[in-house]
Amino acid sequence: MISPRSSDVPALSCRNIAKTYESNHVTACRDISIDLHAGEIHCILGENGAGKSTLMRILTGDQRPDRGSVIIQGETASLSSPHDALKRGIGMIHQQSNCIAELTVWENIILGAEELPLVLPVTAQGRTRKAVDRICSTYGLSLPYRKIASKLDSSGIQTAALVSLLLRNVQVLIFDEPHTLFSGTPPPLFTDLAGTFAREGKAVAVVTHNLETAFSIASRITVLRRGASMGTFLPQEIDIKGASRLMMGLPPQFEAAPETRPHRRAPSRQSPVMTLDQVTTEGDPDNPSVLKDVSFSVHPGEILACVGIKEHGLTTLEGLITSFASGRGDPPRLAGGTVQFDGLSCGYPADLEDFRKAGGAYVPSDRLVTGTAVRCSVTDNAMLHVHKNLTGSIPGIIARDKALSYARKLIKDVSIHARPEDVMLSLSGGNIQKLIAARELALNPKLLIACEITWGLDIMTQEFLFSRIEELRSSGTAVLLITSETDIALAHSTRTAMFYRGRLSCIADTSKVTADQIGDVILGGASI
Repeated sequence: MISPRSSDVPALSCRNIAKTYESNHVTACRDISIDLHAGEIHCILGENGAGKSTLMRILTGDQRPDRGSVIIQGETASLSSPHDALKRGIGMIHQQSNCIAELTVWENIILGAEELPLVLPVTAQGRTRKAVDRICSTYGLSLPYRKIASKLDSSGIQTAALVSLLLRNVQVLIFDEPHTLFSGTPPPLFTDLAGTFAREGKAVAVVTHNLETAFSIASRITVLRRGASMGTFLPQEIDIKGASRLMMGLPPQFEAAPETRPHRRAPSRQSPVMTLDQVTTEGDPDNPSVLKDVSFSVHPGEILACVGIKEHGLTTLEGLITSFASGRGDPPRLAGGTVQFDGLSCGYPADLEDFRKAGGAYVPSDRLVTGTAVRCSVTDNAMLHVHKNLTGSIPGIIARDKALSYARKLIKDVSIHARPEDVMLSLSGGNIQKLIAARELALNPKLLIACEITWGLDIMTQEFLFSRIEELRSSGTAVLLITSETDIALAHSTRTAMFYRGRLSCIADTSKVTADQIGDVILGGASI
């Protein structure tokens, strides 16, 4: 661990940064302030969507904030591009590749610097090669300079990006989800490299989900949640459990409040609606997102909450049982075990249309990619699953008045700030989420799969939706609530299934567990 220094002037700061993306109305940063000091390692923690990467892109000139300021060595700066930031000694190693795939590793290293033209004179090229070799020798790195960049693995790409920044004498190094190992013989540990850079006097920022790594190296720790800073701490002021609680929206030191959770009946003795039996998905078993030997059932009239860190199997579980991929690519596939949904005879992986025909409804965690047709109207999205019931006198032709009436009802039910004719992409993220949830709940399904259903919703809308979910549960609907929010699971579920690194650690009666106990299980694999 690198001890914090008492430098009066941070190497890089930002004040009151706010950023909302116009394309989807997602607010990525809300009034965030942070200081990066020379000689320190500052770890920025938070789940996906917390705003970490957006904030770092603003600090490196890749994004412009809507509001707030960036300060370099005590002076307010206007960074118009990453190249502008590089000239000021600030660079970032991105989680995803930002190299030119068709160029060689060497060409990528020297690309973009006026003093290092792509076609160098022999003498200049020799000097630059010696400088790069010296950097690699100093830090135990190695790279195949003549290799085409597209042939590198992701660790090699991050190593090339790091060498490129060190060649430019960058003094503020930002790592976005760095690999554990960089390319070398033997491969140097990232934690060792970060410590070396800090001892040399560089300001090092590390964006990561890995709490163990963060607490092993950090001089300071900032926790972000849903675009807002939950605070900056010295390592002795907070522990892994406290940081994890902040990431989940809980206070660092949890004190049990008086029991106010409603009592819900035990699972029905009727046959389960959905059963997973020893389910394992394809992929590296060491990958925490891969499901491993997961078994549970959801019964009529119960709400089963699957809770944990999203990357520890929740996203994979969602994709598997709905046969939907998160973003691009194919949905997760079974490597072993079975998934059975009462009424669905084709088995898994199943078509989502078959899933709905069998009585399933689905509120996805990604409202833009899998939840809506963003360039279509509110009406089009509202009637997505019921359009066959909205035909007029001509068979197969949707009656406009019926469609508009149906959309207006959903809009009114959950107070969506939109008109039926509005394009979905023009709505705020919260209003998009309201429409998706209202559309699925209106189906009165046999099985409701609700994933991160409260995302972006105010408390009154949350209460309305859960009162409707409770009505469905009371009438016999089975509800599978997939959530990374412990408080949502505690407040609304019958039973809680706790996931850690892709495994189902335990299932408990929700009325008999506390947030403390759930946190111990999903963050460290403890047993109850």
